Amino acid sequence: MHRYGSDAFRPLSRSFRAMFAADGRTLLLHNGYAPAPGTLLQAMDTDTGAIVAGDAVLDFVPVGDLVVATPADDPSTLGVYRIRDLARVRTVPVGVPAVEDDRLAAAGGTVAMPCRRSAKLVVLDTGTWQARHVDVAGTPLCAAVSDDGAIVVVGTAQGRTGRVLVVDAVTGTVRYALSGPRAAVGSVAVRGDLVVAAAGNRLLAWPLPPATGSATGTRRSTAVPKAIVLHTFEKHRATVLGVTPGGLVLAHDGHLVAAVAPATGQVVWSEKMSWASRVALAGDRLIWAGYTEVEDRDPEAGTVRRTWPVRGPVLVHAVTPRLVAFGWDARVGLLRAHGDAPRPPAGHESPVRDVSFDGDRFATVAGDRWAYVWSRGRADSAAVIDGARHDRPGEAVHLAGDDLYTGFGGCVQRWSLDDPATTAAQSAPLRYDVTLIRRLPGSDLVLAAVRAAQRGSGALCLLDATTLSVVERSALEWTVHAADPLDEHRLLLRGDLGAVEYDTVAHRLGRWRTYSGRPYARSHHLYPRRSMLVEMCSYPDRRDPSCRHWLAVTDLSDGTVRHDRVETPEFTGYGDLSAEGVFAAPHLDAIRLWDLDAGKMVHELPTPPLVHRVWWFPDGRSLLAGSDNGALHEVPAPGR
Repeated sequence: MHRYGSDAFRPLSRSFRAMFAADGRTLLLHNGYAPAPGTLLQAMDTDTGAIVAGDAVLDFVPVGDLVVATPADDPSTLGVYRIRDLARVRTVPVGVPAVEDDRLAAAGGTVAMPCRRSAKLVVLDTGTWQARHVDVAGTPLCAAVSDDGAIVVVGTAQGRTGRVLVVDAVTGTVRYALSGPRAAVGSVAVRGDLVVAAAGNRLLAWPLPPATGSATGTRRSTAVPKAIVLHTFEKHRATVLGVTPGGLVLAHDGHLVAAVAPATGQVVWSEKMSWASRVALAGDRLIWAGYTEVEDRDPEAGTVRRTWPVRGPVLVHAVTPRLVAFGWDARVGLLRAHGDAPRPPAGHESPVRDVSFDGDRFATVAGDRWAYVWSRGRADSAAVIDGARHDRPGEAVHLAGDDLYTGFGGCVQRWSLDDPATTAAQSAPLRYDVTLIRRLPGSDLVLAAVRAAQRGSGALCLLDATTLSVVERSALEWTVHAADPLDEHRLLLRGDLGAVEYDTVAHRLGRWRTYSGRPYARSHHLYPRRSMLVEMCSYPDRRDPSCRHWLAVTDLSDGTVRHDRVETPEFTGYGDLSAEGVFAAPHLDAIRLWDLDAGKMVHELPTPPLVHRVWWFPDGRSLLAGSDNGALHEVPAPGR
């Protein structure tokens, strides 16, 4: 199996959660919402970008030189792992099951796990590895632990309202049930004697009475503190970012960040967020990511200390005094206190959307607004195209000799591989996204299909292959994604709801046809000379245990259904049909090859993780497998 591009700083899945370990150089991450292996706990070396994968977990939290996590295969326990190799060194039974939304919190040697399903809070002392259960009135949604590990604060939902519980971590008793929230509590924080929470669009605080320590726990006054409404956001749900070293409470509602003094309720500073803004508070650093830059701000005043230009938009994953981990979709970038933002390693950061083969080279484009040209069998790219200046990623790519055509931003671009840093030509805006680009053989014209946002609103444009000026434009009833050659002068354009013939000489569309008398599956394949339609079908809910996946095969010569329902293991993405009629389908455990005449599987190939789509190379000897995290691998087919 040959890899194209670099796997450095590339986790096994997208949309991951991340935290720095106590050593400050290991980034721990995982994605609890992806199918395996996306749920694997992973440790990334921030110097080399190398990844170590451990067990599948629901959530995790670093504790010193260890990681405490909820194992996916036994959620009624907590697993304890070494950071350097993610080997499990201890299993702690806790007696109540966790679910994937139960988030762990830790500080000062105390780990807290709110369990929604059982309405309990589990408090783990990492000194003795003893777990205590605390009954919770309502549904526990979130938790935070004080810096010294003595207090656990839990946000709950109780019908249409909520409460905040203050739990003594040593005794496992609820000291205070704080009222005031008029909605479920979505986030909490604690610093010193101040508890803060966000419920609905309100930000609340409770100053706790001074505490005195004892051998049996932390003693406080029994008088229940009253809620102080620090700030009310206009319409949207608030989220607590934390409490600054200077005592300000930071929160946002996705549209505004506000820093509030809890003693007076005064907004010390506030600033609007853009749609691309992401913010994270870590100690005395407020990291603010926008569309094209990441800022390090003073959280006490909101002023910018320094700025890194980035190829955005990006997500902020984790922060230390020395490093900021941010995300290019499925890549991790690191911003250091000194130095510029790094350029991502070669290779895509999101699933590849389209591939164009041209001899021993092929081009790829993905949602990350990069396009690459690869030479078969070589890991390094032959050319790199940066489409970051366009407002939308491309869905189509076409390689023709030394010219590469892309469809960034609802236009068609031509790039010369002799100078891939500069756009050689660009078309006028074509209104909607470009879904198909083909250079017509024997002519100086390029065919471009434009998405049909509604029936009849699509377009098929003929462009001058050099200048990309529009020569001719005709309406398309439906969106088309693929073009199959019928003969020297005809193409079959296939789309979501049908197919239409196109005469490349007369430049004329035929009539739309829906095969087998029905709108067929979104993932379908047609090899015209075999007159066979292949459909990949599944129920939409991937998490449903009763979910079924199957292949359907229709003989188009007489309209009969040859194989109505060939059941398969769960698909992880889109398959492809070879010129010989061998269908390749990606699954979690293998890429399966099917003989469609017989309706049976003939081979199982090893698969890279989380394959999103496969394409046959034109010679039929191997498959190009694109993974959910942007990785590309060439997988040899047996006997070819």
